[in-house]
Amino acid sequence: YAKAASDFIKSRHFSLISEPQSFWDHLPHAIWLHDEPLLHSNSVPIYQISLLAKKHIKVILSGEGADEIFGGYYIQRRFGNSSRFNMLTFLLSNTLVGLNKYFNNLNLESMFYSYSHFEQYRKLLWQRALVPKKHLIDLGFLHDLDNSFREKSAKKAIENSNNPYQAAMYFDQENYLLTLLERQDKMSMGASIESRVPFLDKNLVDHANSLDLKN
Repeated sequence: YAKAASDFIKSRHFSLISEPQSFWDHLPHAIWLHDEPLLHSNSVPIYQISLLAKKHIKVILSGEGADEIFGGYYIQRRFGNSSRFNMLTFLLSNTLVGLNKYFNNLNLESMFYSYSHFEQYRKLLWQRALVPKKHLIDLGFLHDLDNSFREKSAKKAIENSNNPYQAAMYFDQENYLLTLLERQDKMSMGASIESRVPFLDKNLVDHANSLDLKN
């Protein structure tokens, strides 16, 4: 698609294929540039692209931020859709509570009941969790998890939005996007090239967040 667009507008086009061996060769240095284990596996291809771009130009433009302000992630729509069907989930959970009196091994009851009775901000946290806390503890990465910032962020997103779709975008702008920008900055600077994010122009972000989204 990028090549087709380039041919159409008659721009210079360069392609890079991240082969397995090349990926592994660049991985140690990408981790070193991050100063921590990589959260995103595509940090390595971004570093490789930055190295290629450095041979030709000094500044690159990135599309980071577009998904967060224009609803490009399926999980944002999933949160909005699940909120619309919350009443159905609530009714189903109560039905399963009744059935559980006769079928003691009915495990679905607790799942539906718990989710349908969550506050909205807890549903948002639950759907945007990348790794369950239990798994992190089992792997020995942490013994306690301070989730207060994300809880405050989720509450603020719910309170300041007109609908769940917008709330999910607000939440991603304050959380997930930060990790992407950190990745973009460290990988591009590691190749000694400047990376800019035009979709995160303040006026454009303010305009996108002011749009009246329909459920």
